[in-house]
Amino acid sequence: MDREMLGMKRSSCVRIAPLVGAVLGTLAYRYTIRPRLRMWGATPEEIRRPMAGDEMVPHPSTTGTRAITIAARPDDVWPWLVQIGYGRAGFYSYAWIERLMGLKDIANSDRVMPEYE
Repeated sequence: MDREMLGMKRSSCVRIAPLVGAVLGTLAYRYTIRPRLRMWGATPEEIRRPMAGDEMVPHPSTTGTRAITIAARPDDVWPWLVQIGYGRAGFYSYAWIERLMGLKDIANSDRVMPEYE
């Protein structure tokens, strides 16, 4: 095999390798990582049961149910939920994410604020 032919094969591989890597990465994400992210923390029963608002989209192209278990009564959790937001008690997220999103003046509260109950 002459050098020109060898050079052509090598350059073809160099161009195809990133494409093959992208396809394999996409497939790995779609079939292994994405299903886990879409059902993060949810029990099989929570995934199966209907949720509020399901009737608004009768035939969704995709679904997702994420959940977290909190060892507290709903009456103890609700005041924390209703105060979430910009201009309220914050988002209780990572401060670096809030700064990255341009939300520099957010201060996440460490207490329930009565004005938002």
